[in-house]
Amino acid sequence: MNSKVYKEKILNIKKGRNVMTKNYHGKFIFIVGCLILFLSACAGTTDESDGAASDGEDSDGTEEIEFVLWGNSEPVQNEVQRSIDEFEKANPGIKVNANIVPPPEKGGNYYTKIKTRITSDDAPDVFRVQYQNVSEFVTDDALLNVTDVVNEHKENYIPSTLLAVTHEDEYYAMPHDYGALAVYYNKTYFEELGIEAPKTVEESWNWDEFLDVAQRIQDEGLAPYGISIEWDADNASRALPFLNQNNAYLLNEDLSSAAINSEEGIEAFTFLQEMYQNYMSEGNKMKTSEDAPTLFASGKAAMYIGGSYLINKFKEEMDSSEWGVTFTPKEKSSASNIGGNALAIPKNSKHTEAAKKFVAFMAEQENLAAWSVAGMGLPPRADVSPDYNVEDPAVMDVFIEQSKTGHEQMAKTVLDPRYPKINQAFADSLELLLISEFTPEEAVADVEKKLNDIVQ
Repeated sequence: MNSKVYKEKILNIKKGRNVMTKNYHGKFIFIVGCLILFLSACAGTTDESDGAASDGEDSDGTEEIEFVLWGNSEPVQNEVQRSIDEFEKANPGIKVNANIVPPPEKGGNYYTKIKTRITSDDAPDVFRVQYQNVSEFVTDDALLNVTDVVNEHKENYIPSTLLAVTHEDEYYAMPHDYGALAVYYNKTYFEELGIEAPKTVEESWNWDEFLDVAQRIQDEGLAPYGISIEWDADNASRALPFLNQNNAYLLNEDLSSAAINSEEGIEAFTFLQEMYQNYMSEGNKMKTSEDAPTLFASGKAAMYIGGSYLINKFKEEMDSSEWGVTFTPKEKSSASNIGGNALAIPKNSKHTEAAKKFVAFMAEQENLAAWSVAGMGLPPRADVSPDYNVEDPAVMDVFIEQSKTGHEQMAKTVLDPRYPKINQAFADSLELLLISEFTPEEAVADVEKKLNDIVQ
């Protein structure tokens, strides 16, 4: 084959390849284009679906709301589910997802996480909040105004519970329960020593009598500790009644300066230091992981100062004949803490109307009664009468009567928006008092300075 013919064949082959390549490229571009259109359509569908899911709505149009709360006991968890089931039956277009988390005082950073979610526009729709923490959320303009919900039963609410959720005559949470501290005592130990617990607030022991009971029990070797208290750095307010029992207060009447550095304040700090050092477990201080209720349930502590919500625990772990409840001691007056919780709706909830329906449902008479029985708390409304499952009805009567002894000045302090900082200052100084680094006078001076730095 001559070179001319060979070159022509090679040229024809190259031309054929070019034609094939062009055809292939055209088909490839067409296929890729179709694929892109298909994927774009799918992506559009996925984005729309994800957006609906993130907004809490199922494909069938059901609206989903998230309810964040704590409640580790089985009765409480059962009641949460019962309430949700009943609500969903009455509101078929709404689904409630309960998110049960560790309680604030168990180191779970409950409020920090709630605030982070609110500021990140990932707020739950309803969350449980202690009364002393409502004001800080209101100050941050983070809560929805629920005055219309509360007003439905306003005349029946216990005044102190309304005060806890009020800002400028408007309501920003729905009172859900309230409580008080009382003294659980070991009946077996008391009977063995012939000790009779006070039966009325007026008969309450004074400080010396209270410590004398603890001393007698320890002297007889019945229990290594006469007293245990469920307090911690997050809930230093549980130590405030001891100040009020001697008419001592952290702040003055208008909350503009510290008032603790007084004779009454120093006496109260002296009592707290003596009680801790002589009659309590070393681990039962403000900043500790020791479980104070377990000390009592196990018989290691003869008396335990705590709320009614621990009744379920003691019913499970102790025989009913082994424990009873009496009133907290008093010195110059009786006193109670400001305890309890509300249900709040973040202002940036994506389902405010559905959330309000759920909160209103939880505020109904029968639901408040059922919740009180499950958690062994007190209902926030005077027209609610729970049928508590306790062998001795007088047990709950003690908490009800004790709750009436709260001091208005303490309530004003605890419900102030600055209280989280006040609580921390009080807890820090009290810890130094308990572990003997400070004398009562030094601890009082320390907390006085810290409080003035906060409020002045």
